[in-house]
Amino acid sequence: MNRSRNMVRLLRQSLCCSTLLLLVPAFVGAQDTGRWATPADFTKATGNTIVAFGEAPMLQEMVAQGLLPPVAERLPDEPLVVRGADGIGTYGGRLRLVAQGPVPPPFNPGMVDTMMAEHDFGVGLHPNVGWIEMMDDVGKEWLIRLRPGMKWSNGDPFTADDALFWYQDIALNTDLTPALGGYLKVAGEVMRLEKLDDHSYKLSASQPFDYARPRSAIWYFSNVFPSNYLKQFHPAYRDSGELDKSVQEAGFDTWTQLFLDRADRHQVRNPDFPTIMPFKIKNPAPATPVVYTRNPYYHVVDEVGNQLPYIDELHTTIVQNAETVNLKILAGEVDWAYAGSAGSLYPLLKEAEARDQKITVVRWREAETNAATIYFNMNHKDPVLKEIFQDKRFRFAVSYGLDRETINELIYLGVLEPYQVAPLQGGRFYHDRLAHTAVEYDVERANRLLDEMGLDQKDDEGIRLRPDGKKLFITMITFPMWGSFPEAAELGEILADNLKEVGIEINLRIMDHALWDERTKANDFDAFYGGGTWGLLEGTYLSGTGLPHWTTTHLSFHALQWNLWKDSDGAMGEQPPPAMLDAYAAYDAAKNSFDAAEQERYMKQVLDIAADNLWTVGLLTKFGRVMVFNAKLANVPTVNRNWWRGDKGRPELYYWKE
Repeated sequence: MNRSRNMVRLLRQSLCCSTLLLLVPAFVGAQDTGRWATPADFTKATGNTIVAFGEAPMLQEMVAQGLLPPVAERLPDEPLVVRGADGIGTYGGRLRLVAQGPVPPPFNPGMVDTMMAEHDFGVGLHPNVGWIEMMDDVGKEWLIRLRPGMKWSNGDPFTADDALFWYQDIALNTDLTPALGGYLKVAGEVMRLEKLDDHSYKLSASQPFDYARPRSAIWYFSNVFPSNYLKQFHPAYRDSGELDKSVQEAGFDTWTQLFLDRADRHQVRNPDFPTIMPFKIKNPAPATPVVYTRNPYYHVVDEVGNQLPYIDELHTTIVQNAETVNLKILAGEVDWAYAGSAGSLYPLLKEAEARDQKITVVRWREAETNAATIYFNMNHKDPVLKEIFQDKRFRFAVSYGLDRETINELIYLGVLEPYQVAPLQGGRFYHDRLAHTAVEYDVERANRLLDEMGLDQKDDEGIRLRPDGKKLFITMITFPMWGSFPEAAELGEILADNLKEVGIEINLRIMDHALWDERTKANDFDAFYGGGTWGLLEGTYLSGTGLPHWTTTHLSFHALQWNLWKDSDGAMGEQPPPAMLDAYAAYDAAKNSFDAAEQERYMKQVLDIAADNLWTVGLLTKFGRVMVFNAKLANVPTVNRNWWRGDKGRPELYYWKE
């Protein structure tokens, strides 16, 4: 089956299986970036021909010294061709970034853009590291073809062997993956992966599954698991005595700890770890600045054949709080920055933009649906709190007890709307009842629901008493989210004040990400409130990785044990209640169907159940990320395409204007 026919079919499937991002007028319009799968496709589309490949001066020097092969030998047989909104760039320079510690998040489009096909729902599919093709016309078998000649950043071949290693030795290895992730399961069955040749393999199951599954699968291995490098840390490929010695020398207790440490998924600690992203870690934290340098084997070129990226290095300064992040941004010490998802800094930045003309300030529309969300731990170790949190009357009472209009005015400039965790209006899965369930401020109704639960006894301070006589005291935790949740403290105080009015005492704890991660994974927390809607990105609804608020995934902090039960087929975790089991069944039916009407019917069932139960509590629509760029930085988008919609505008295309 030829490539063009498969791409048309895949596009039809993708449009069937995805929702469109609603770009409201308050946000600046998109700047589309052109992309062509191969130089031949580029020539056919534009009439221009790439006659030779170019490279950065720093790489030319390494070639001259014999440290690297020539650029044509480093690129795949058919590199991806991209065009920046501002045209062809120039090589050189560094990009100054800032991040809230202790470890900066990766600034790599590869983390969000190395799936098999980049997906812009308004334009179509763009093959990236390879192509996905349906093999059987019903969706039970999918062919994945990789770019021949593509290499990891250390020069190792990027082949189907990497996928096979990931599948056999990691995904199916119970020491590394105790509960197999839902992204590999179709109707409870683990997908099968079969290598066909060096540059192609097949994913199959007994039931149909949509294109997003193989795309998710390629994302996992292509970002994390270069087999040639990682085999030295795996007992299937290393002498046990030698591996034990390596484990001890590295200060670990088990080979799995060593393996997971060296498999530096987010590229924040291991400079030896190969990548296919445009930048690779050079000087990790605690070095300051943290430095990423160009990947000399990156598989993407611009429209005249220059290998990307244009910029030589990324320098990230680590700071300890959001206030310091904001001060550095306002002082002009940062070239590209998130200035948070709240509106508190936005007016000041727009004034600085107009006054000094040294920065560009925009609001990036996000694919997440909410400004902030509250998750009560319904799998709590304390049986009394567990019973309280699992009672949906409690969650509804909390929602009615939140003064969203005041939160909107005090924190978000009054521009947002009360909204539960629901698909955005304008998408094919929009659910009005869920979006607007229990969003009105109704203290009387909240109190009535809590009384009905049996929480009608109070102490002298008006705090409700639990059935065991203890105060209804809840510790609500969060973390700064790498500077993108600057309103955490102010918002938390308002939430605590609101809930105290209905007799619930809240203790706020803002902790660093490492401690937060440890606490949530250990199921050692009462409640979590976070900026955005974790894991709920538009376009992932039918991928098997979305819906952590309407069913469960590994990001469902309100029900991690339910998800563990689901992913382990009941071997671990806790069995969910009937309502969640019904949601699982309806969601499985939706994601395994290729019929648009069926998908919408089953998704409506999932969302109906969510509206009836309010698994998590949403606050308001999302302000959007406030983005600040150096005014001399080119090829920077005015709107974010975000995860399954594309990338950060392709940072490898950023360059400095003269």
